[in-house]
Amino acid sequence: MTPREQAISFFNQAVSVQEPEKQLSYKFLVSAADADPTLNNSWYGIANANADMGLRESSIACYRRYLELNPSDGKGWTNFGHMLYHTGRIDEAEAACVRAIKIDDKLANAWMNLSLVQSVQCKVDESLRSAKRGYELEPNPLTEMALAFAYLHARQFEKGFKHFEAKIPYKIPQYLSFPWPRWQGEEISDKILYVVSDQGLGDTLCFLRFLPAVSRRCAKIILHAQPELMRMAALMLMDCSNIEIVPLNAPLPVADLWVAITSLPVALGLSNDEIEHTQQLPISIETSLAPWKAPERKLHVGIYWAGNSGNDIDRWRSTTVENFLELCRVPNVQLYSLQVGSHSQDVHASGSAAVVKDLTPWIRDVYDTATILKNLDLVISIESFLPHLCATVGKECWIAYARNGGDYRIGRHGQRTIWHPTARVFYQDEIASWNTVFGNIVTALREKTA
Repeated sequence: MTPREQAISFFNQAVSVQEPEKQLSYKFLVSAADADPTLNNSWYGIANANADMGLRESSIACYRRYLELNPSDGKGWTNFGHMLYHTGRIDEAEAACVRAIKIDDKLANAWMNLSLVQSVQCKVDESLRSAKRGYELEPNPLTEMALAFAYLHARQFEKGFKHFEAKIPYKIPQYLSFPWPRWQGEEISDKILYVVSDQGLGDTLCFLRFLPAVSRRCAKIILHAQPELMRMAALMLMDCSNIEIVPLNAPLPVADLWVAITSLPVALGLSNDEIEHTQQLPISIETSLAPWKAPERKLHVGIYWAGNSGNDIDRWRSTTVENFLELCRVPNVQLYSLQVGSHSQDVHASGSAAVVKDLTPWIRDVYDTATILKNLDLVISIESFLPHLCATVGKECWIAYARNGGDYRIGRHGQRTIWHPTARVFYQDEIASWNTVFGNIVTALREKTA
């Protein structure tokens, strides 16, 4: 048997056992590439398998080998561009997507990937055009999600949220098994509406602003919310007597209809202007003498450097407590860690406890964090839940913002935030450097303390 024949045999075996024996299939693919490195199908298979396992760098390397052998494959360039995008190689990803489209301009995923890349490059209009083209070619939940975010970053919120409904079949299809019909905004004065928090903690907090309008159309609302937000949400919704809040991990309630909390602008039929200018619900936060506060310091600054690792963009937006130590360049500033979760011990692991006071022992839930915010002069945070909370309680917040991440409420460039009137954004440069961000924050902090 020749090397080529052996490689083909290995490849065919890999295909035959791909579903029941993924590990064995992978081994056959590697064996095929080893037997005959010019068999391009083996490189393509390995690249796809690595991508499925989240091994992006290895996937990129194998796509490079494949495209050396088969440079006219538009789908190969599409997948290659997708991997480059997910590793932050934005300009190279753009070139790969453009090349794919030149080979075959009917490749929906190539247009979708190009839209994502153009969004990071702050080419908002171009991103929207590319997303529209991708969705026209293949209207499915994946291309529709790209279109939704393109509209949202273009500040066309009404259209963006309508397309964002694709989040349910795309990410949370289990909601489609709920035993009730989905609420479409109709008057249901004799029925119970189940509202589920379908995204992160910050999303739930942001979208609470729409619940009073919903409560006027229903007999009763049962809100499934994150447990750590329940006390805060109860105080914000205290004027809505027909809303009951239960923890997200509790059993499903007795209800008549359901809706996701981030679907409320669509169900209510809100316009672009109504979405943007619906005010957050007011809340009265108790203040204290703050026994943790350092009295000898002039400016008291809370910091937050790591978000929820389950978020798709967390590898871009989260940073380290060491970056925040740059703020110690400014005299008379005292830093306080507002970090919760697995990263709350980073202060101690990094040897920073002498300059960053750890407030974890004072924090049980979101309301506790809110009371701490009232005793601080400023908060500096990555793009995470905390800026949403600062906006809710009216605390000034400076956001260290990752170029490759992106939150439609903050925008891609300039001061384009919605629902964050107290925010100031410090954007990464084109090389996605945190050094530039924290250098600019230090300069601004010096000006503030002056």
